[in-house]
Amino acid sequence: MIWPLVFGFMGAAVVLYLGAIDSYSRDYFRYSCKPAHRTFYFRDVMLEQYELNMNKVSGFSVVAYDQDEKLRWSAVAFCFGVIFLMEIQFAIVGYCGFQMHFKMNDLLRNVSEAHRRLQIQFFKSLVLQITSPTLTFYIPAVAIMLVPFFNLKLSIPSGLIVCSFSVYPPLDSLILMLIVSDYRNAIRGIFKQPSSVFGSKVSTGLAVPRAMMENAWN
Repeated sequence: MIWPLVFGFMGAAVVLYLGAIDSYSRDYFRYSCKPAHRTFYFRDVMLEQYELNMNKVSGFSVVAYDQDEKLRWSAVAFCFGVIFLMEIQFAIVGYCGFQMHFKMNDLLRNVSEAHRRLQIQFFKSLVLQITSPTLTFYIPAVAIMLVPFFNLKLSIPSGLIVCSFSVYPPLDSLILMLIVSDYRNAIRGIFKQPSSVFGSKVSTGLAVPRAMMENAWN
């Protein structure tokens, strides 16, 4: 209970103090060939592409360079802080995973083969459930934060990358259903015999034994 609160407060502090959208980030202007002519690039793009007024948008930003093409150290500190917090959490998960793996092997020596196989399947699904958000959530998020430092003169459709964030919840459930044999067999049985799930026709009448009917008439 303590660790989520600690990392939650640390992450909130990094976003609020290092990633806050300042006045320069809201405007994000770039000089053209004539120094007197200034174009509010980011503000115009957000208004044109997403119909968003930057003065009414809350969030965090990563503007890597200022108007003099110098590196903004606040953006560097923000990216470093976010990646550092993620690395600490990955280190904790990795350490706990290895410890659980070695202790589980010792404990499963005295159980039945079926129970051992089930626990190993649960462990494999746990490993994949840890790996899937890394591929669909953390790596795309880090890529989005680091792209501005390359100073590319491109408009990348980041919406496709953000869509990968929504892939994780269904993928997390599919991993458990496909790895654990009991769940997998149950799903296979549903497709083979749908009536076992949706049910068959049930008579609404009351079945009365014949002997009771004969006694009632006698």
